Order: sequence, then C-alpha cells, then structure tokens
Amino acid sequence: TLDRTTNGSGAIAEQSFTALRSLDAGAGEKIPTLIEVLDLIGARTGLNIELKGPGIVDAVTAVVTDYQARLPPWRGRILLSSFDEPQTQALAAREGDYRLGILFEGDAEAALSRAREFEAYSIHPSMEQVNSVLVTGAHAAGIKVLVYTVNEPEDIAAMQALCVDGVFSDYPDRVIALR
Repeated sequence: TLDRTTNGSGAIAEQSFTALRSLDAGAGEKIPTLIEVLDLIGARTGLNIELKGPGIVDAVTAVVTDYQARLPPWRGRILLSSFDEPQTQALAAREGDYRLGILFEGDAEAALSRAREFEAYSIHPSMEQVNSVLVTGAHAAGIKVLVYTVNEPEDIAAMQALCVDGVFSDYPDRVIALR
C-alpha cells in the first residue's frame, strides 16, 4: 500500500504509473523506478529486489540483465525474490547472473526444500520464524539466511546471536551500529 511511505493511500497495484509518480515519497521525492534506483546505486553495493506483482519476471530480469551487461560489477550482486510462488519458479527457471532468494511465510522446512531444489542463494524468513535449527539446516546446505523485518536493537542482537547472514531493516543505521 501507499499509506506508510507516501502521501497517497490504497493499493499500489490499483494506481497508474502517472498517479504513482505524482505522489510525495518524503521531502518532495518521487517513487523511483527500478532503472532510477540502479542508476543511483551504480553497482556500488548489492541490491535486493522483491518482485511484488504477478507477471513481472520478464521485465525485471530484462532490466537487471541489461545493467549487468553494462556494469559488470553488478553480476552476482543482485538478489531477486518474491512471495509469489509462480514468480519464484519463473526466476529459478531463468539463466542470469542474479541470486535467487526464497521469500516465504509459513513452513520453513518447505521453503528450505524449495531453496535446495532451485539452488537458491538464500532463504528469507520473518524474524518470528528464525531459530537455530533453521539457520543450521540452511547453512549446512550452503544457503544464506536473510531475515525480514528486523528493526529493534534487541531483535538485531538476537539475529546476530543466531548467526543469520543478514537482516532486512527499515533502520539500517541501527544494524550498522550493532555490527
């Protein structure tokens, strides 16, 4: 939805591109396109792209492939994931220099099994799903554990204690401060 991060409201999917671009995403900033984000970052760091809508694998992977061809440092540093199972399967079936993350809610063992099947780079459980058994099992399979959404300092510390490989947070400064 638009409510948390813009001056708009409602579902993003129900808005036109023009309507979305007219919104204020904070301090007069517009919602950026994927191309604008890639241009801004310029391969200086890795990037996680979560595919939120159905049927967008072709468009997203085309943009990613183009940027990786023009900026070789992007190769292997872009992580693609989706909660949508058909999107995840489509990503897994494609050849590309991106990493695949298995983003899930629910059955962690099933997610770990899918990660093995798809030769995924990582699994992405919620903070509430993470435990030492899951982390140990993933690591034994050579799969990273990246946890969402970890915002509070005590939760960041708890994830560190579990030896997860990374966290997604709305407050990266807190994660850096506790690193």
